[in-house]
Amino acid sequence: MSLGRTCVCTRPMDALMQIGAVPHRVGTDFLPVLTEKLDPGYLDFIKRMKAMLDPNGIMNAFSWR
Repeated sequence: MSLGRTCVCTRPMDALMQIGAVPHRVGTDFLPVLTEKLDPGYLDFIKRMKAMLDPNGIMNAFSWR
């Protein structure tokens, strides 16, 4: 059932990203959708910033991998 819920819930995110918006605080359910649609350079920037600000990986563990 989760797959159906996730698919329906991603439609608004898809629409926002098509007009150039980057959703904020999307949660781990939407992270795979968000990361596949983001520009690779931007995603790399986010990962480098997280590594710099959280070198031990304790904040939001398992996200932005």
